[in-house]
Amino acid sequence: MEEVFRRKPYLQFLRGKSSPEMGTALARDGRWIPTENDRPLCSTYGPAKEAERILSGAEGLKRTQILVILGAGNPELFAACRTLQPGQICVVLDHRLALGGLYIDHYIEEIVPAAGALPGPLAQYLNTPGCHLFFGEETMISLEHYLEGLPAENFQGIRFLKHRASVDRAPDFYEFAEARMRGILQSRMSDLLTRFEFEPLWLRNTLLNSRQARPAPEPENLLVWQNRWKDRPALLVSAGPSLTESLPWIRKYQDRFFILACDTALKPLLRAGIRPHGAHILDAQKQTLLHFLNEDLSDLVLFADLVCHPSLPLHLKPAGWIFSSTARLIYRPDGSTEELRTPGTELLESMAGAQGRLQSGGSVATSAFDLLRFLGFRSIYFAGQDLAWTFRQLHALNTHHYERWNNMVQRTLSLESINERIVQKRDVMAVAAVDAKSIPGDFILGLYRTWFEQSIEALAGEDPVQCLNLSRSGANIEGMQNIRMKNPDFTPFATDSSFNNQARKELLEPFRNPESDPAQNSVRLPKFVRSIYASVLSLYKEPEHQRKSAEELWRKYPDLRALIRKTEVYISRNKEKLSEERSDEVYSKNLKKSLISFLRFSSRYLNP
Repeated sequence: MEEVFRRKPYLQFLRGKSSPEMGTALARDGRWIPTENDRPLCSTYGPAKEAERILSGAEGLKRTQILVILGAGNPELFAACRTLQPGQICVVLDHRLALGGLYIDHYIEEIVPAAGALPGPLAQYLNTPGCHLFFGEETMISLEHYLEGLPAENFQGIRFLKHRASVDRAPDFYEFAEARMRGILQSRMSDLLTRFEFEPLWLRNTLLNSRQARPAPEPENLLVWQNRWKDRPALLVSAGPSLTESLPWIRKYQDRFFILACDTALKPLLRAGIRPHGAHILDAQKQTLLHFLNEDLSDLVLFADLVCHPSLPLHLKPAGWIFSSTARLIYRPDGSTEELRTPGTELLESMAGAQGRLQSGGSVATSAFDLLRFLGFRSIYFAGQDLAWTFRQLHALNTHHYERWNNMVQRTLSLESINERIVQKRDVMAVAAVDAKSIPGDFILGLYRTWFEQSIEALAGEDPVQCLNLSRSGANIEGMQNIRMKNPDFTPFATDSSFNNQARKELLEPFRNPESDPAQNSVRLPKFVRSIYASVLSLYKEPEHQRKSAEELWRKYPDLRALIRKTEVYISRNKEKLSEERSDEVYSKNLKKSLISFLRFSSRYLNP
């Protein structure tokens, strides 16, 4: 029993959680079944046949699919482990915590059977890798952490089987659980597809931006600024459509905040006469330049992820740059955590030192929120954080999108038509709004909203962060106070009206030292990046045994595997269909494409 608890520590929570209402009885076929208030929780005639009928729904289950059984009133359902393929995942979930306690307390004889006896289905299930039990709302958080910690590249779907006698006793619980599990796996798949698309780009940009990396205590290093403005107020400005309505309020009270703009929101702020202290950049594509072109950046600092396009530090001239990396925390059911870092970061930091890490939920606003928390702010106001298609629009007025669209407007094409065409391409769904009504949203915006809600909840412990939403439109974000819904003229909490200027002075002062001028330090790439480039070039020129040579390069520089990870996952998922010869052909063809793309782009930034 202790061995099971060691491998599946979340089961410890079920010890002693049984109740007097729970008991056991014998079915007519002699098998043990659970009871609640002397009422059997499954068939008393043939629990094995009942379980067999339910488990027949798992026929044709692919190795890459997760099997979920909702309702554990029939212990014979644990026989599902006998039909699983190696490495396959099975989860049993029940709404009754006491039932889980009953199983753990009363079925120990299965886990440690008498000499010569065969273990029962529960013992087999618990001792099968990949098979897990979760009981009651109290263990839902462990289930969510388990699913979020699974490597998404190994899974292609989820199949639910239901023990109807259990599900009918708490339909709301199981409906919520099913929706939550589907949502988590959809989010993981979305994240996986994003990583497939952008990992080679992130790797390339991070290595090329290594010329910008500085060890502490140089001001370009984010770690230097940790908790610099402890417990002061900050304003995070995003470019949601509702921002336009909030701008007069922000202009009136701007002296009371440290103002951080998401890159898209910079132009609307400047057009309204509001000078933020800084802007945050997360996007790795060159189009990010459009948010800053023709703007005076001389009195603000750009906070940038190291994945930003390497042309930005070369062409933009702000007062200073502060760089960081992104690391996503994955929570394990045993309470431990694992960091999923951007490819290239560990390699860069091994040479240039730690740069500071931020959490990201996929959007620039999520990273900017964590940045403000990192800087020490504990009262964070939000503006333009709609996370919905407010007024069926994409962004607030005066973003660079509108600058471009204004040139497209003609008699038969209005701004409204352009916005509507974009909305029509999205899978729009109704979500709760700040005014308690509904508003159009979509799946991706819902993922960002969920990230904010979970982050705010996680920060409600020993070091709480107060989140206040200034917007009077947009999606409702649980955990945020919608302070201007009832009082549009809300006055900020008492604070030093000179804080804006004080914070700007503190932020800009370190960059007035000529030795820290980023323009002077952007001449040459570090030697280790040139060495990596030479190694990739050598691999590209090698016509034979390329796969073997590639593996040697990945072992030397593990981060470079991002160049071929998408192909490796494809081969792994389809290994039953692909012959070894075809697998090598696919690998070599896609490796060549990745290497060409990496070399062509990197060569533009390799100084002699």
